[in-house]
Amino acid sequence: QDGAPVEQAEQALASAEQQLQASAGLLARGGMSASLSFISSLLILLREGLEAILVLAAILAFLNKTGQQHALRSVHLGWGLAVLAGVATWAVAAWLLDISGAQREVLEGASALFASLMLLWLGVWMHGRRQADAWQAYLRDSMRGSGGRMGFAVLAFIAVYRELFEV
Repeated sequence: QDGAPVEQAEQALASAEQQLQASAGLLARGGMSASLSFISSLLILLREGLEAILVLAAILAFLNKTGQQHALRSVHLGWGLAVLAGVATWAVAAWLLDISGAQREVLEGASALFASLMLLWLGVWMHGRRQADAWQAYLRDSMRGSGGRMGFAVLAFIAVYRELFEV
C-alpha cells in the first residue's frame, strides 16, 4: 500500500511476528509475582479506602458542626449497606460474569462518567444555592425531616460503593 518493495513488507511482517511471539512468551510466564500482586492490590485498597474515608469524614464533620447528630446513624447505615453491596457485586462479578479486560475498562469508564455527571450536577445545584446564609438555612430545614437523613445515607452509600466497585 505504501509502495514499499515486497521484501521490505515481508521483513516488517517477520519482525511483527517475532514481537508477537516474544509478547506471548511474556504473557505465558504469568506476569507479576505473588508478592508484587499482593502489594499492588493492597495499595489500591488503601488508596480507594482513603478516598471513601475522606468523604465520610467530611459528611460526619458537617453533621457534627451543624448539630445534626441524629443523622449520624443514617450515614453509618449508608456506608454499611455499601460494604455489603460491594461484597455482593464482587461475588457476582467473580463467579457469574466473564468480564474481559476491554469490558472492564468500558465499565470503569462508564462509572467514571457517571461520577463526573453526579459531581457536575452537585456543582450546579450548589451554585444555585451560593448564598451562605440561605444555604445554611436550607440545610438545617431539610435535615429536620427524614429526607435529609436519607440524603446523607444515600451520599455515604454512593461514596463507599463507588470505591468498592472500582476495587
